[in-house]
Amino acid sequence: GLISSMHKQNKFGRLWLEGPSIRYISEDYGSWDLPLSQIRVFGEFTNQNGPFADDYFFAFVRTGNEHWVEASFFAEGRELFLKELGTRLGQNLPSTSLTFSTDFRSQILWPQEIAGKAMFDFSQPPGLLAKISFRVDQCLSAAVLDYLAKNGP
Repeated sequence: GLISSMHKQNKFGRLWLEGPSIRYISEDYGSWDLPLSQIRVFGEFTNQNGPFADDYFFAFVRTGNEHWVEASFFAEGRELFLKELGTRLGQNLPSTSLTFSTDFRSQILWPQEIAGKAMFDFSQPPGLLAKISFRVDQCLSAAVLDYLAKNGP
């Protein structure tokens, strides 16, 4: 009936702006609220998990160095969210451009002064276990860290 169809949501979750906050709800990836005032850097990244698992995400670096939250690129409401976010940030966001990436890639979409640069560095940790488990470490890129250092935490 109606109730069961209301609970059946996009498995990638839902992303939207509500008042002064970005909200994300996902059964698979967890849910969070992030005040717009806390966003320092916004971008996109891909990994090698596709095509059978989600491999395309948005990332929001928040106040407090090196902390970020993620939302699936395929979340419900994405197009409207990006348009509204650009308006709130006072800038047309550049187009997302990693749609066909099947590897570890990232790009900063905002702020404008570092847009287009890599958002993350991806590296395989040393050791056999990491190679067997295909583990890859993901950390903020030098461009992001430099921006945060110059513009407060």
